[in-house]
Amino acid sequence: MNSGQKIEYKICVLYFLSLSYYYNSSSDLHFVTSSNLFHLDLSYNSLNHEADWISDFLWDKCHLKSLNLEHNHFHGDISGAFKNVSRCWSKKLESLFLGSTTSCDVLLGVSLSEVMKGVMMEYTKTLGYLVNLDLSSNHLVGDIPPKLTNLTGLIGLNLSHNHLGGEIPRKIGDMQSLESLDLSSNNLSRTIPESLSKLTSLSHLKLSNNDLSGQIPTGPQLQTLNNPSIYEGNPPRTLWRSIAEEVSH
Repeated sequence: MNSGQKIEYKICVLYFLSLSYYYNSSSDLHFVTSSNLFHLDLSYNSLNHEADWISDFLWDKCHLKSLNLEHNHFHGDISGAFKNVSRCWSKKLESLFLGSTTSCDVLLGVSLSEVMKGVMMEYTKTLGYLVNLDLSSNHLVGDIPPKLTNLTGLIGLNLSHNHLGGEIPRKIGDMQSLESLDLSSNNLSRTIPESLSKLTSLSHLKLSNNDLSGQIPTGPQLQTLNNPSIYEGNPPRTLWRSIAEEVSH
């Protein structure tokens, strides 16, 4: 779709719209106004914006339950993508699970990719609060915002293949619904927080290709995640020693 091309017709009852591999401009996204449109896939395009565009777009389109933005060209400090967390994502998270489907509560945390890696996830009314956040393969920089850990309803978090620095948030263990966590291929440093051991539902973990140091936290669930590929990418010897100890037991 050319940047000058306009979509003139009014969308009334569209629930799912995929423009994956197709759309190269956000100038025409004003047509995404239908209150019935819950799932919008804009992945694998050439959207080139500062990170705060994501937050502004979500706030303006608060009827969306799912927005897939992976594999674009978003850049800038990742904290901009979460600047409205206190307004719409975390403070309303409790009412989110029970909220009206016509209110901003239906944003369901911040589901930037319920359609993860092209696979549409099915949700029932009782599981409607389960969400995934996928901002992988963009050009985001800065530290992972600590307030991200307020999104305790997330089951999947993927920030891999960006340029994020600093440390893994100390309170990552507060996100106890997490089943999948991928922070690989960034510039994360310092030690892995002990609170990671509190993620008792975690079944998929990738921290490879960073600059992490220290020991791997111990915990019943982490002991089952002992594949060295989780931490590969020139990790410190202390990490390798910890892995070897886990595998030998």
